[in-house]
Amino acid sequence: MARLLPCQFGYTLLFTPHFNIEVNFRVNHQANHQANHQGVVSVMINVKSTIVKILKVLVAIEIGWLVLGNLFLNTPIGPWAINMKPEKFSMHWESGWTLYPVKVSMQGIRVNIHTWSMDTEIIVDRAETRIRLLPLLSKRLVVDGLKGGTASIILKREVPDGERPEPAKPYPGLTIDFRNASVESIDKFVFNELTVSGAKPQ
Repeated sequence: MARLLPCQFGYTLLFTPHFNIEVNFRVNHQANHQANHQGVVSVMINVKSTIVKILKVLVAIEIGWLVLGNLFLNTPIGPWAINMKPEKFSMHWESGWTLYPVKVSMQGIRVNIHTWSMDTEIIVDRAETRIRLLPLLSKRLVVDGLKGGTASIILKREVPDGERPEPAKPYPGLTIDFRNASVESIDKFVFNELTVSGAKPQ
């Protein structure tokens, strides 16, 4: 007859004086349950820690964008960075703000573009757009999806006497690229002596 005797890990099943089998299924089951529970808790702690780190990074990016973006838009830093070659291109605005990355709103915008045979002036009462961040690494300011309010466009074409000068060497500063720009209405369009008022794009 086999009989059970208590032991340190559960019970011992005795068959002969020289052979025994420890019966510890209950103990092993409890140990496995505790190990699984500890593993789940460890995973949850790691996930929570990762989420907290991601949130901290996002908050830091948001705060940095708020400070630097609005500082750029509302101090001489912005016009200085954009208007490094005003004889070719200049842009000024009355006010601007940005509340979160890539989205920018501005009011009272005036853009002047000068070429060998054409002077262009664009005046917009308000506008909002998105700024692509990755092109900034290559000194390119990509303004995408610009939506303006009421605009005035003035074009003055005059071909100077003499030969057209050689194209200037690429300027090593910031390159500005406007994409998908539109306005709600055009208050005035001027081309030399021709003036059209009250146009509204369809």
